[in-house]
Amino acid sequence: MVNTENLLFVFPGARQQHLDRIEVVEKLGSHKVDVLFGFGQEYGISTAPKNFHEMKNSWSVCKKIKKIMPEIIFIAGWYHWLSITSIFTALYLRIPICIMSESTLHEQSSNIFKKFIKRLLMSSAKCFLVGGVAQNEQVRYYIKSPQIKIFHGYNSKKIDRYNKHSNEKLYNLFVGQLTKKKNVDVIIDAYHLLVLDGYKIRPLHIVGDGPLRKQLEDKVIDLKLDKSIIFEGSKFGDELIQKYNAAYVTIIPSLYEQWPFVSVESLASGTPIILSETVGCFELCKHAILSTGLTFNPTSARELCQTIKLIDMADYDKLSENCLITIKPYDAKHMFKESVEKIISIYSKS
Repeated sequence: MVNTENLLFVFPGARQQHLDRIEVVEKLGSHKVDVLFGFGQEYGISTAPKNFHEMKNSWSVCKKIKKIMPEIIFIAGWYHWLSITSIFTALYLRIPICIMSESTLHEQSSNIFKKFIKRLLMSSAKCFLVGGVAQNEQVRYYIKSPQIKIFHGYNSKKIDRYNKHSNEKLYNLFVGQLTKKKNVDVIIDAYHLLVLDGYKIRPLHIVGDGPLRKQLEDKVIDLKLDKSIIFEGSKFGDELIQKYNAAYVTIIPSLYEQWPFVSVESLASGTPIILSETVGCFELCKHAILSTGLTFNPTSARELCQTIKLIDMADYDKLSENCLITIKPYDAKHMFKESVEKIISIYSKS
């Protein structure tokens, strides 16, 4: 392993998956690892570690990067003020850049000016650390050079904590914010169709909160589904893990999304997924070597209705086993670790 004195990671927020990744990197060698994250952007963690530095403005970012002077700077995305400031500061100080990306072509803006800026910022990097196939395609769209190097595993996290099997599979599950993008309406509509078909439905537990909660609750009542669809609010930590473990299947119906961690968490719990075909982690289901669930068109409640029926007829024990096998390489200590090692090696030879 190459010994690099300073590595710097830039994340718009401090989340549990970021802590997981940094913990893995800290075990790679004798180098020092620092993290910059945006002011007031801590999610799902009680306290950020000492090497996580909260940045309040662009000037503080510039000073911090100059003080650390890392051999490599890993920057998440190009849309956040923290990411943009870090890119230009690194260019000025001639610090090699690796851009970490979750974005896909499916969600990109059609605005020509925004595309130009995005290409300009992306061209600052010598290599990319992305989530998977859809994110790889997006980088290739903007960066035409065959010399550009792309590594996978950015959207990994520690998965051992989710592997607590439950013998009882009591309900179907949705986890996420209740926003238009998350498309919870299509699940409610599909459940209504199942009732109209006379199908014996498994309860749906909705874990999460958001601006559309009242609207969705009213819709459930209007369709007389309030006995079958239960809103549970937000859950974290062990409570959330328990929800995954007691679920029969997790439904991820987003109209568009980069790489929903719900997919990783569900599969790590041995719980199959019903996945929108327009999200950026489709290789976990549609293109997986082993079947971990089914995909569907997120604009069609009827298709989701049929998909729920199909997964009810599947060999569930086999599906659950496939989930655990498929997700294992996405543990941060595997794919993310290996990719960071390769990136450090590339820059050390520059």
